[in-house]
Formats: sequence, C-alpha cells, structure tokens
Amino acid sequence: FIPDLNWGIEVKIDQEEINQQAFLVVKKFALWGGLILVFAIMISILFSQYFISPLLSLKDSLVSVSKGVLPDKIDKKYNDEVGQMAETTDDLVQSLKRTATFAEKIGKGDLKADFIPSSKGDILGNALIDMRKSLVETEQQDTERNWIITGVAEISEILRSHDTIDELGDAVIAYITEKIDAIQGAFYVLNDDDPSDQFIEMKSAYAYSKKKYIKAKFKFAEGLVGQAAVEKDYILRTEIPDEYVSITSGILGDKRPSGILITPLLAQEKVYGVVEFAGFHRFTESQIKFVQEISLILARTIFNIKVNERTRTLLEESQTMSNELQEQQEVLRQNAEEMAATQEELKRTNQRLEDQIEEVNRTQNRMQLLLENASEVVAIYEKEGTIRYISPSVEKILGYSQNDLIGVNDKIHVNSEGLANFEHMFEQVIANSFESFSAQYEYIKKDGSAIWLEATATNMLSDPAIQGIILNSRDITERRRAEREERMKSKMQALSENSPDLITRFTQEGEVFYINPMIENYTGHKPSDILNKKIDEIDIEEVIKNDWIELLKRVESENEKVAMEMDFPSLMGDRVMQVNAIPEFDEENALESVLVVSHDITDRKLIELEIQSRGRKITESINYAKRIQGAILPNNEVIRRVLPDSFILYKARDVVSGDFPWYINVDDIIYFAAV
Repeated sequence: FIPDLNWGIEVKIDQEEINQQAFLVVKKFALWGGLILVFAIMISILFSQYFISPLLSLKDSLVSVSKGVLPDKIDKKYNDEVGQMAETTDDLVQSLKRTATFAEKIGKGDLKADFIPSSKGDILGNALIDMRKSLVETEQQDTERNWIITGVAEISEILRSHDTIDELGDAVIAYITEKIDAIQGAFYVLNDDDPSDQFIEMKSAYAYSKKKYIKAKFKFAEGLVGQAAVEKDYILRTEIPDEYVSITSGILGDKRPSGILITPLLAQEKVYGVVEFAGFHRFTESQIKFVQEISLILARTIFNIKVNERTRTLLEESQTMSNELQEQQEVLRQNAEEMAATQEELKRTNQRLEDQIEEVNRTQNRMQLLLENASEVVAIYEKEGTIRYISPSVEKILGYSQNDLIGVNDKIHVNSEGLANFEHMFEQVIANSFESFSAQYEYIKKDGSAIWLEATATNMLSDPAIQGIILNSRDITERRRAEREERMKSKMQALSENSPDLITRFTQEGEVFYINPMIENYTGHKPSDILNKKIDEIDIEEVIKNDWIELLKRVESENEKVAMEMDFPSLMGDRVMQVNAIPEFDEENALESVLVVSHDITDRKLIELEIQSRGRKITESINYAKRIQGAILPNNEVIRRVLPDSFILYKARDVVSGDFPWYINVDDIIYFAAV
C-alpha cells in the first residue's frame, strides 16, 4: 500500500497482474517483429535473384571477354535493360568469334574464306579484308614471277640444245608461242652478210600448233617488224593495221588477231633479230615481260652461233686448202719415184711435175690472195697476248705488215677509251675454253688514223692443232657511221605521229623544229602554228613555256638526260606530265638539239593519291586494332603481385602482334600462357 498524503486515499496495486500484461505486450511485439524480419529477408532474396544475379553474370562474361576468353553464349534472362545489355554483349562476342575465325583461316592460307563485316564501321573486319586483298595480290605477283623464272629456265635449256639458227628458231618460236597463249609466232634474224644491205629475215614461223613454211624479210624501219628493230623497243598493238597478213586456220578460217607483240632481240645495243606474236587476246604485262627477259638471251645465242659458224667456215676452208696441198705434194712424191724408170718417162714426169707445181703455186696464190683480200683480219694470240700469226689482210685493213705485229702485244695500238673492252674480252675468253666473246673498239692504224673494229675471240688453247686464241677482226667503221646516220634518220620516224605522248624537238637556241599532232589535243594549236618559233614566241600558257626554258638550260649545263614532272594546263583540264629531255649531239660531240618527250601521268598521279589515302586508312585501322589488342592484354601489375620475380617482354614485330600473353588466377591455381 502506498499512502497518499495529499488526499488521504489508499491505492492497492497488483504487481503480478502488471507483469503478465507486460509479458503479453512484449510477446506480441516479438511475434510481429519476427514476421516482419522474415518477410524483409524473403523480399531481399527475391530482389537479389532478380537484379543482382544477372548483373554479376554479365560482369563475369565481360571480365572473360576482357581477358580474351569468348564464352559460347550469354543468356538473356529478362527483357529489361539488363537483358538488353546481355544481348548486346552476346552480339559482340559472336562478332569477335567470326572475326577470329576469319583471321585463323587467313593465317592457314585460306584466302577465299567468306566473311562479312558486322557493319561499314567495323574497322577490324574491314582491315582484315584489306589484308586478305593485299595477300592475294602478293600471291598473284609471286605466281607471275615464278611463271617467268620457269620460262626463262626452260628457254635456256632449249638454247643449249641447238647450235644452228634454223633449229633454234623452230624450237624457240614454238615454245614461246605456246607459253604466252599466242596463235601465231615468227622468228627473225638480222642478215648482215652484206654490211651495205642489211635486212631482217624470217627464219621460223609457228601457228595453230604447227610449223609454217613462210618467207619474209624487212629492212630497218619497214613495217612493224622494221619499226621495232630501228626503235629498239617492243611494239604492242591492239588496233591491227589493214595490211597485216594473218595465217589461215582450217577451223577458224582467216580470222584476224586481236593483239600483236613485236620485240627486238638486243645485245650491247645492237639488234640481232626480232620475235613477233599474234593472239586473239591482249597480251598481259607478265607475258610482255617474259618475252623481254628472254630477248637478251636469244640475241646473245644468235650472236654466238653466227660467230661459231663464221669461224668454222674459215677453218674448214683453210683445212680444205691444206688437204689439197698435201694431196698434191703426195702426188709429186709418187711421180718423183717413177722418174727413175726411164728417161722418157722422166721427161714426161718432169713435165707433169712442172704442171703440178704450177697448180700448187696457183693454189698457194689463191690462198694467199684470199687471206690478203679477206674482209677480216685473222690472228692467233698466245695466252699472254702476243701475236703468233696474223693474216696478210692486216696490211690492207690496218696498214701494218705481218712482221710489224707478229710477236707483239698489239693492245698498244688500241685507243685508250676502248682498251678496257679489249682487255675484258681477253679475260673472258681465257676463263672459258671453246667459247667466244666479242668487243668493239677503236684501233690506231699505221698511218695514225683510227678505225673501228669488231673482234670475236675464241679460246682454242686446248685444241692441239691451234693452241692459241683466235681473234677475228673486221672493219665496222662504215657500219657504225651508217648506224649513226640511220639513227639520225629514224629519229623522226621513231617519233610516231600516232604517239600518245607529246614529242617536241628544240634547237640549242630554243626554236621548235618538230612537234607531233598531240599538241593540238592539249592546246588546240596545230603543229604548223608552233614550228620554227622560239619558245617565247609561242601562244601557250606561260607555265609551260617557263618549264621548257628551264629544261633546255638544265640539259645545256648538265650535258645529259634530264627528267622532271611539270604541270600542263590544257583543253582537257590541268594535266601532269612526266617530261624527259634528251640531248642530241653532232659528230664533234657538241650539243645540237634537245628531244623532249612529255608523257601524261595525270591518271597515275590520281591512282598514287588514292593508294596513299587507302594506305593511311589501313594504317589507322591497324593502329585501332592495336588499341583493341592492348585493351585485352593482362595487367602486368596484377601478375607481379602473385609472381613478384617475373616480367613480360611484349614487343610486336610491326604494329599488331600475332602473339600475346594470357593470365588468369582461379582459386589457388595460376594459369599463364604465351599464345
């Protein structure tokens, strides 16, 4: 009881009942609180499964992709933003897998593998496609080069197996015609038996897989064959002249060819023959290059065969005369033995002997006259270079007597400018037994004047009958003069009126004395409007005149060919010209005129700019691929934390590497690889 002093009222409190009520209240609060806690845990678990689990799964997939591991499939569990992120990541993974598969096929050499970039902006995919295109082009170039090398080896084998021009021509023209897919082929050889009347003669013809028996010959600058010979350059025509004769086929009839390829056979700037081909297609650059590469081999082979035939003929003639002399001497000996029979027989024998001696003398005189009047000087040299024997014709050709040169090393008479050629010829022939080598040089005659000789040396040191070096020398002074005059005459003809290039010839004073009709296409002016005028008097753009004047000054100062590019305003718009200015000299080697050949390279320059642009784009794509590759490489700092005593030396050979490190740490196991 608690007394209330203020009111005098007594209040009785039941403590046990209060405790029971309090316990009930606490029990209710505990029950409801537990239910609420359980409900909150269930709600959090549901939210975790719905939101956090997909995010963690997506995070694990992205981590694998960043390490270079591409999962098979990324599941899209929901259609919300997280599901869209999973779908986008799966598209990225599939795209990278397609790109990696394509790159693997290219690495294995499958350059025809199908691949479509994910989009126009797929830099890595487009870069791989460009790389495949470059590899295909490189493979084609290697194939073409191997094709040419194989052909050169096969043609060399053919040349080694023939020692006459007729047999050589049949075998060579048949092989080349089939090799370059031509339908017709012809083999021409220079006939220089008469130096004053040289012409190109057909030796072999081949058409429709059969040898053809055709005869033809051309002078220099006559027809397409003569034009190729005088210009010393190949001719490729797709517009066939009306006068061009085709070979009739029993199946195809008289069908005209669609392309003609004519190539001169040159060695040491001299024409030894021409090959001509016709086909129903345009000849490719590889086919043209193949014919050009074998032209030098053919020319040298023709030259060697001619030299061998000429030397063989001289030796056979000399041997025949020697045999006749021996036979006549044998007859004399037999007749001398019979003289002892009777005096009458002796008289008759003496008469016969005198007759035979007279015949021997006539034979010796003919032989002496042949050697004296020969157009060549035949000499036999010792290995050290002294002359053991020289034909009497040396006096007629060089002015020296036989005694003047026998026992002498006559290189002292060779002009100093040609001495190197003379000595080089002897070095080559000494190093190669039974082979012939030629050289041209100036020789000082006895009267002090100079003469041009063409000498052919043959190593016969191993021949027991000769034991020396045979040198056949002939006077080619007139031929060289005629060739020089022919070159001067053919200069205008070589500058074909149908040439696509602009060709101009200037005097040393800058006056135009030739220009081809192409000037009208570029400026609208006819050649007659420009001829016989100085550069500053011509009515054309100032930039063109200034460049021409600069070209002439450079040629005059440098005294050699000058090449440059120049801008050329024209009726066809602004053009770019590749200009070659070639000096022309007179007989005293003084500058006489300048030949200017302007070739339009505008299209080529545009292609070069396009190639540069594409190259820049490819480089940018590769650099972007490098950044992508760098992004997926493992972090070295992370690796050092688990492997402190380690390092990675990672150096790409170019920009993007084909090799890369890979690292992952799972539980207590470290996986590390160089891939």
